[in-house]
Amino acid sequence: MRRWVLAAWLLVGCTDESAPRHDDASASAAVDGTQLVALEPRVAPSVEVQDAGAEPRRRFVVTPEPGTTEPMTVTLDSTTRLRTGGQALPEIVSPTLSLRGRLEIDAVADDAIVARHLVDEVTIASDSKAPDLLVQQLSAAKPAFESYRATLTLDPRGGLREGTVEVETAGNDAVAQLLHQLTDAVVQARVPLPETAIGQGARWTAVSRIEQGELAVRQRVTYELTKIEGNHLHLSISVEQSLLDTHVAVPGMPGTKAKVELFRSRGQGAATLDTTHVLPSESHLQLSVKMVMDVGGGPQELELTLRASIGRSAD
Repeated sequence: MRRWVLAAWLLVGCTDESAPRHDDASASAAVDGTQLVALEPRVAPSVEVQDAGAEPRRRFVVTPEPGTTEPMTVTLDSTTRLRTGGQALPEIVSPTLSLRGRLEIDAVADDAIVARHLVDEVTIASDSKAPDLLVQQLSAAKPAFESYRATLTLDPRGGLREGTVEVETAGNDAVAQLLHQLTDAVVQARVPLPETAIGQGARWTAVSRIEQGELAVRQRVTYELTKIEGNHLHLSISVEQSLLDTHVAVPGMPGTKAKVELFRSRGQGAATLDTTHVLPSESHLQLSVKMVMDVGGGPQELELTLRASIGRSAD
């Protein structure tokens, strides 16, 4: 079950089905020990407006200024509860991982935003309940995190047209996977805006297929525009996820599949978006996941509470 704990913690890093894994064929190790990964294009979520909101309405588009810098901080942590063979195991609280960096806006066009994502500093705040192995792995990986550099061509309304990630080669598979998911954290934090005009009270959904760790899910995010202040949009967010395949690979056990008997994933959050910037001023989400699976030795139950925040921060 220890491997499931680590894999579950990686659920925080949501990644598109086309995002690279650590063993992706597009990855190549350079002589100086860095790893280059060419990212596959990611289609923007399918957006559908349920309510256009009150008048006056406007069509909002993200239009950052070329040559600007958006300081950013990503913070991730989780709490995991496990039951196996009818016996509850001690609750595990993950270390709080905080990554401070920046998004450099290089060019802006009607159909694309070119930017560089860089990580400058990583801090790990350990809890006494955090597994020693996970703390050690993350602490050892700090140089790899802080070497992270990505060049991205973004769709102004969400999605990734192309990109390249450069990091120091990580010796741990799970850490390498998390490093590659940092880019997707930026893509996921962006709010997909409707093509049509909307006003206060507007509500729309964004549907996409994503991968979370070993799981392929259909994600449906509902946004409600609670307040408009000039270019600033205040949003409430709700998330629902459904499993696309009930047979999933077991982490660390090549060729072994587990049957998922129950999967329930719901989340709530909020965001403040300034349409003159790519990243939200602030965005936070708490996601609760319950999963019951059979790996051949009886049912094993996992309950996971994930907390993630991302947004622009002061230098």
